[in-house]
Amino acid sequence: MIFPRLSGLAVWLLAIGRVHATEFNFMAPTGGNWSVAANWAPTGVPGPTDTATLGGTGTYTVTLDIDVIVAGLTVGNSAGAPTLSNPGRTLNVSGAGTIGS
Repeated sequence: MIFPRLSGLAVWLLAIGRVHATEFNFMAPTGGNWSVAANWAPTGVPGPTDTATLGGTGTYTVTLDIDVIVAGLTVGNSAGAPTLSNPGRTLNVSGAGTIGS
């Protein structure tokens, strides 16, 4: 039968083509560059389907050292006051963005 093979192929193609969004939190307490994977939890750099949060405690600066596209962005909360520095780079937030607490 050809149909079970086709349906199995379709399921496999859907599985490998599925993109998972990840929630990234900036974790470097003294700040740093956006592009450094070790600055984020989980380790990696947020991409177009991901959300990024610059929260935590204290005051620090995150520098956009690359052009960035994310699905969502939160900057700041009641415990921290991060600064997002953009020295000539592009930041594109395709979904919700929140600045402040």
